[in-house]
Amino acid sequence: MPLILIIAAAIHLGQAQPDTTGLKPYVFVARGDTTKNLHALVDPKELAQTRNPFLNVILDEPWLPWDQHKTLIRRDDYEDPYPEVSSARNRRIRAGWQENGGIEVDSAEGLIWVHKEEYDLAKRADEIAKAAYADEAQPSTAPTESAHEEDVDPLGFWAAWGMHAAIIVSAVVLTALVIWATMARGSWAVLRP
Repeated sequence: MPLILIIAAAIHLGQAQPDTTGLKPYVFVARGDTTKNLHALVDPKELAQTRNPFLNVILDEPWLPWDQHKTLIRRDDYEDPYPEVSSARNRRIRAGWQENGGIEVDSAEGLIWVHKEEYDLAKRADEIAKAAYADEAQPSTAPTESAHEEDVDPLGFWAAWGMHAAIIVSAVVLTALVIWATMARGSWAVLRP
């Protein structure tokens, strides 16, 4: 089960989208060609500022590799953008995934879209892992020495820490002996030649 979660996370991270917090979906219609629309996620504050002739947008096409999402567009190439309605956006994204070989799979986060090739690879990896774990789960028929070792009691406290305690006690006794030999036998002020 943990392997399945790791595979699902790898699929999800493999298709990780750029940070889209605060961005809204807009439709940009190309000037002169009303059939060619650009669907993008844009910061409304940046869209309102018109002094810059260029605009940073994130393409709203999640089936593309994440490094192809960010792009720079020229404002003059497009008509005034308008916000995309969420129901139209959901239909467009569903159709886009289906056209680009995506399938919807159930994950811990709910239904997510992934590329069919990646899903097939993850499924194959899961089957290989299950086969590997199945081989490990079968008990071997040869007797092992571990059965004899299980009868032995674990080490007690003194067996495990006895050597440490002996070293510490020896150090304390030696320190006390040195102090007694040097300080208790006589005054340091009286040094004989």
